[in-house]
Amino acid sequence: MRTIRVAIVPLIAIAGLLFLVSALSHPATAGAPRATDLFAATDGSGTACTQDVPCTLQTALAQAAGGDSIYVAAGTYTSTQNPLLDINKSVTIYGGWNGGPNNPGIVRWPEMLPAVLNGEGARRVVRINGPYSVTLDGLGIGGGLPVDTSGGAGVLIQGGAQVTIRHCGIGQNYVGMADGAGVRVEGASTVLIEQSAVVSNTAVTLFSQGGNGGGVFAAAGSYVTVVDSTVSHNSADAGGAGLRLSGATATLVNLTIADNTGGGADGIYATNTALTLTSSIVVSNTRGVRVDGTGATAVTYNDVWNNAGGNYAGLTDPTGTNGNVSLDPLFVSGPYLTYYLSQVAAGQAVNSPALDAGNGPATALADYDYLTTRSDNGFDTGTVDMGYHHRKLYWYHFALFTLMSPGTGEVGREH
Repeated sequence: MRTIRVAIVPLIAIAGLLFLVSALSHPATAGAPRATDLFAATDGSGTACTQDVPCTLQTALAQAAGGDSIYVAAGTYTSTQNPLLDINKSVTIYGGWNGGPNNPGIVRWPEMLPAVLNGEGARRVVRINGPYSVTLDGLGIGGGLPVDTSGGAGVLIQGGAQVTIRHCGIGQNYVGMADGAGVRVEGASTVLIEQSAVVSNTAVTLFSQGGNGGGVFAAAGSYVTVVDSTVSHNSADAGGAGLRLSGATATLVNLTIADNTGGGADGIYATNTALTLTSSIVVSNTRGVRVDGTGATAVTYNDVWNNAGGNYAGLTDPTGTNGNVSLDPLFVSGPYLTYYLSQVAAGQAVNSPALDAGNGPATALADYDYLTTRSDNGFDTGTVDMGYHHRKLYWYHFALFTLMSPGTGEVGREH
């Protein structure tokens, strides 16, 4: 029998995931507070939940009505409650609120003011259960370890929920005898994961059970769309260390799926799934794209390379057709560390083969003006580049912390 060791996740480690995905490159100002806006802080108290007198996060959630928004100030949020947040209403939760008054409006800056939900290795972090519309935006979600075998240590989505996860870092969550460490989607639920990082989550097989979907697990009948995100350094014993899709409908666009490990270290493992994969980079996993069972598979304009156990399994290798290649993407480091693309225009010696090699125009990307694959923050012009697009680093960033690659021994650093 294997033992799972879970350390309490420090603020800076999960906060680093927010910087890896670069949740916002500059302060965002919303309009003046409305009656449906509530405010939470780590030192919040009482039940007012206003900008001037914030309450605890659990109190804000309890008081919120359907359609309300909760603004969460910087800090690490823990609780003895399991899960830390049990969401059974339609709400939007925004991390990165500056904790200040309405001047000007409600100011958020998740990069500089990370709000981290930490399960402390003792509980699930977020559960959304029921036919609700929920948005999680600009949050770090880590340290999840459920006390049951239902999976979804970071985020568990059930009961026909409709969920958007945007600008979030989901990392260092663990499951044993279960599937889906970072995010688990089930019960005919629909989820959009956008401009986020799903990093360093672990699914372990115990007593011959579980161990699928280190990063993301989508169960039968669920609908999953993942756009412009990284899925890396996750681990699974059984299958789908990056993404495990079982009887689902999945659309994956502009992903970088890399460096996922373990006995089941597929970048993507899809069974009986309608899978669309486009404009993505799948590299340096044990296996690349693995498909079995029924379900239509459309694989176009991708770079699938250097997956030791095979780039493709269960489908005809599409390399050389429909825009698919199998070449070193030539990653370089940049303001937010790795997975930028080598580009002559940015000062590198050669261009990555993923440059201008995706499907469609770069301007079609959501938030195009703030995105880049270049280490010098230049625009992606013309045809969209394959893979994840980082948020741009602007000159007035005076300090930020970034999550170092697993295994380096460093948690973060200040620039």
